[in-house]
Amino acid sequence: MNNIERDIELYLDKIKVNLICKKEEKNRIVSDIRESVYDFVENNNINDIKKVYGHFGTPEEIAKTYYSEKELEEIKKTAKKENYIRYAIIGAFIIFVIAVICTAANSNRLLKEKYSRPRYGLVQVYNIDTNGTIS
Repeated sequence: MNNIERDIELYLDKIKVNLICKKEEKNRIVSDIRESVYDFVENNNINDIKKVYGHFGTPEEIAKTYYSEKELEEIKKTAKKENYIRYAIIGAFIIFVIAVICTAANSNRLLKEKYSRPRYGLVQVYNIDTNGTIS
């Protein structure tokens, strides 16, 4: 692989990173762009990646052309909703763990109290004399 091919692949990787879509869609888009870039390079005898940037634009610019502003806003809203759900699940889990710990601590305290305190009740006293008779 020569330098221009390596530079083109790095360029395409940057485009792929900047695309906001599913993996299959990214692969399809980058495949289309790859074909166009290589055609441009071969047909114009290009050996400098700067000319590719000049003709096609930066990876960020290319990624933006695949999405309208409305789509980007929708993606951002979806990401926010997913984050809220994630935080809610984490919060519920933390509350559950705290409840389990408190319940265990309280049960332990109750068991200690039950078995450590004296039992009060009726006490009968028996006298045993020297003959062994109980009175």
